Amino acid sequence: MMRCDDAAGDDATGDDATGDATCRAMRDSTGMRSPFDASIAFAHAHQATADVLLPAEVACLSPHAVLKRRQDFMNGRAAAANCLAQLEHARVAIPIATDRAPVWPAGLVGALTHSGGQALAAVGRAGEWSAIGLDLEHLTGLRRIEIADRVADAVERAWIGADMRRLLALFSAKESIFKALYPRFQAWFGFDAVRLVPTEAGFDAVVLQPLDRPVGSIVPVGVRWVDDAVLTWVSLRSSTAAPHRAPPI
Repeated sequence: MMRCDDAAGDDATGDDATGDATCRAMRDSTGMRSPFDASIAFAHAHQATADVLLPAEVACLSPHAVLKRRQDFMNGRAAAANCLAQLEHARVAIPIATDRAPVWPAGLVGALTHSGGQALAAVGRAGEWSAIGLDLEHLTGLRRIEIADRVADAVERAWIGADMRRLLALFSAKESIFKALYPRFQAWFGFDAVRLVPTEAGFDAVVLQPLDRPVGSIVPVGVRWVDDAVLTWVSLRSSTAAPHRAPPI
């Protein structure tokens, strides 16, 4: 299996299921390596072109979609296609559900994120992983500190203070939790559904409302900064899978 982000040089191509166009879309523009267990495929893409899309994916794009929306969508599908190839899964369409979430092939779980002109994807086998969440945010896109009132409770706001990096990390972590748990819970929930407690690796999310797990449950969230960008992630093992050993960060 070839990971396009491991290929030598910007013009490197391969003969795997992603096709040359997808491989050319892959760049290590974040400087981020995968934070996940080796059994979870991870890829990033930017400047992807329309030839990475399958007909069912093209049909998901409105003819009135603005250029940024179209580019984000192409980047996301290019990264997702690369993940499928890493898992030796056929290249199939990743359409959009009515709730705007990506529809992963049967037997797979995954997440997509877009920020700063690029997309990241993470995909794992459902027999090994019950939930995957992923979010990338840039400080340049953060609105005023007042959004802390909407995304954080009093305890979390006391930890944030006036620190924009803390606010962005907390916001991103809650986005990752939503992306991981929503497909299982199948209902929208707000920022107040969990409280984030800082840890060395990122956060422990304490569940405050009944979701797909009992109140009081802990969901670990990883956090990594690269310059002005923060990457957060969640990976929850299937109850029948072997114990998880994350790669070194």
